[in-house]
Amino acid sequence: MSHHLWAAVFMGLLLLASLMALLLAGPAVALVILGSGGVPALVSWSSMVLVIDRAGRFDARRYDKQMLVNFFVKVIVIGVWTATAIAALKWPPAVFTTALLINFLAWHLLEAAMYQRQLTGINGARGKA
Repeated sequence: MSHHLWAAVFMGLLLLASLMALLLAGPAVALVILGSGGVPALVSWSSMVLVIDRAGRFDARRYDKQMLVNFFVKVIVIGVWTATAIAALKWPPAVFTTALLINFLAWHLLEAAMYQRQLTGINGARGKA
């Protein structure tokens, strides 16, 4: 299964979790759940597009540097999003940070698995993981 299909499955799970939160706790909590997962999803999916879909542009010597830059940009973007959501949007910190942590870890592990598949050439040629 491609990284795009896996990412679509994860997005579906995020939407399902938001729907369950809407039914069980109301629209405010559902928005927090959706918001806590939206940024990690966007950052991770775009990261996979930039790294895996364009793997032919990068050689192995630059791959480690690219992964470090990728991770630091991701941490900065998610950090700014966290500060914004808690301070400006006044979202409940406990619900937001718990959901954000779950989403960040899930998306980060998906990225790691897809990068590993891409590096080892599973499912065909390099970059087609």
